[in-house]
Amino acid sequence: MATVRQVRQTDFTAAKGNSLQACIASLRGVELDAVPNFILDPSGYMPAINRYLAPQGLTFEKINLAADGSVPADTSLLQPGSAVVLRGKSPRGDFGHVVVARVEASGQAFEPIMDPHPDDAFLDGPGQWVGVLVPTAIARA
Repeated sequence: MATVRQVRQTDFTAAKGNSLQACIASLRGVELDAVPNFILDPSGYMPAINRYLAPQGLTFEKINLAADGSVPADTSLLQPGSAVVLRGKSPRGDFGHVVVARVEASGQAFEPIMDPHPDDAFLDGPGQWVGVLVPTAIARA
């Protein structure tokens, strides 16, 4: 079972904060300042995350979830017990937020385990997508 480091975000600007930076730092087991704030990158957060992860032999793969937060049929990247980034609605307003979650034994659901926001309120409602760190050699094309 994956262990994660508690990393708190420091920028609380709605829709531009650094919760994604904190979640990636948590998954990588590093301090916040060792990871860039991907949201601020003009090329977009996905290319920015993958530029950061490439030297580590990893890529970030996003899996869109159904409206009820359920996992689509292809869950080959979701290993039970693994830690992932889970995105959903922030409990603090009408904008997104990300937390670290653990893939449950079924491979079909997630247990939130680390909220980078200090109020630890996690998400308001079901997740919208899940992000998985995948070794580059087995990443999807």
